[in-house]
Amino acid sequence: MPLRLALAVVAAALVLTPASVAAPGSSIIRLVDVGSGAAEAWVFLPEEPPDCVLTFVHDDGDLSPARYTSWLNYTVLRHHCAIVFPRYQVAAHTTNARNLAGLRAGVTAGLSFVRKTSFGLYHDRALTVPAITAGFGSGGALALTLSARAHEWGFPAPVAVDTVFPIVSAAAPLPSQSLPPHARVLVQVGDHDRSAGPASATAVRRYLSSHPAGLTRIQVVHSTASLAAIHSAPLRDDTAAENAFWGPLDVLIDGVTP
Repeated sequence: MPLRLALAVVAAALVLTPASVAAPGSSIIRLVDVGSGAAEAWVFLPEEPPDCVLTFVHDDGDLSPARYTSWLNYTVLRHHCAIVFPRYQVAAHTTNARNLAGLRAGVTAGLSFVRKTSFGLYHDRALTVPAITAGFGSGGALALTLSARAHEWGFPAPVAVDTVFPIVSAAAPLPSQSLPPHARVLVQVGDHDRSAGPASATAVRRYLSSHPAGLTRIQVVHSTASLAAIHSAPLRDDTAAENAFWGPLDVLIDGVTP
């Protein structure tokens, strides 16, 4: 069992807030590591009971939240969301069956902690706090599977899904099930993302063709002088990347939370 973390950190030391994004109103984040192996998850909690729970699914091989911390911290503080970051892999390039088993186990561990902690959801709020799913790279495809199978797996159905530069592969295929019909969906694809390539974007568009058009947004992130829309771009924490990726997720969350 990994060492449990309980960190109280000052927001200013962790969060980069671009001018175009509203400053967060909270000031403390608690980070807790639960579970072990593929069932491990990191839980980010605001100092007060959260207004939503966001599950973030990482790209293949990112076995900790290290590359995502700035974005996750900002989201906790900006929206008062709890975030569950499942490890789901014990090594990179695992099979789809192992990815899905680890994903289900890690999300279970993370959500269980959120529901029980005094800083998270109380049982009488569990059904009223919106669930949101986000993912990057291979995690973008797996976030769609998690969302489509949430009810089957015993999780709250997400009201919003954000998939950033998704990579569809044998290890992270698109689900056969449909997304919850009332979920708002944002897909971002990069015009210079060679890791995902046009085939992944085409596959995601085809998968979402049966989802209500009014709830679906597919955005091409175009390269500019300040941001090359390559695969690693969403993990930058400069102003251009924050506005390109953090801002659209902000809008998505704002649309489904109080």
